[in-house]
Amino acid sequence: MAVDFTQSDGVGLLTLSQPDRLNPMNDATWTAMDALLDELEAGPSGGLRALVVTGAGRVFSAGGDINRMRAVLTSGRSEEEFRRSELARLRRIAASLVRFVRLPVVRVAAVNHCAVGAGLALACACDYRIIDEDGFLDTSFGRLGLPGDTGITHFLPQLIGPHRARDWLLRPRRVPAPQALSLGLVDEVVPTPQLLPRAHELATQYAQASPPLLRSVHHLVDTLPGLEPALEAEAQATVTCKLSPAHRAAVTAFLNHQAQR
Repeated sequence: MAVDFTQSDGVGLLTLSQPDRLNPMNDATWTAMDALLDELEAGPSGGLRALVVTGAGRVFSAGGDINRMRAVLTSGRSEEEFRRSELARLRRIAASLVRFVRLPVVRVAAVNHCAVGAGLALACACDYRIIDEDGFLDTSFGRLGLPGDTGITHFLPQLIGPHRARDWLLRPRRVPAPQALSLGLVDEVVPTPQLLPRAHELATQYAQASPPLLRSVHHLVDTLPGLEPALEAEAQATVTCKLSPAHRAAVTAFLNHQAQR
């Protein structure tokens, strides 16, 4: 499974579990997320009240799936077929993300080493973010000529303001943990051995809130009205950019660079 889940005393641990591929936010991940959300939504009311999200192995998530990028370049689909297929895929991901955000729980992202691209977007969709002291964040999308997806254009301006969000999306670069803290991208920086224990400690504190309180706060402090239109706008913009020669050239350069490493 691309996602592992355990739960105890109202606190869940969701682990992105494709460590050999640096936990890509690919179709397998979102399919596994949907299956998990089916279980959680069908479970007893109030059973899960807080959720720690982390990555197995060395990183939280390195973002997009390199193998899929290569396959897209050589698919041979017509422009109309490509647009229809990619829009459908991005809309499925958007629906999964909305379900994730809609869960009446507090989400704590424990970012081990790095969260990049769509992995960063998932971390930003959480309510509280912790990163280890040697870690970094990176938008990454712009290197491939893409505007960003998985809600990144919605969450980033909320966290760091539209000016900084625009700059980081257009000039993707690594933001080390101390700078991420000063910008408000993360809430805490901790030594690596303390990352999961601290995340679990916080989640346990959040889990003390009653189910009615959790539901009320999520209803009153809700980002969903702006999130869903943003996800559709992202999908449309992403497909338009993917159809451009600039994107094809950027992906080819990226894959060639990876092959030479």
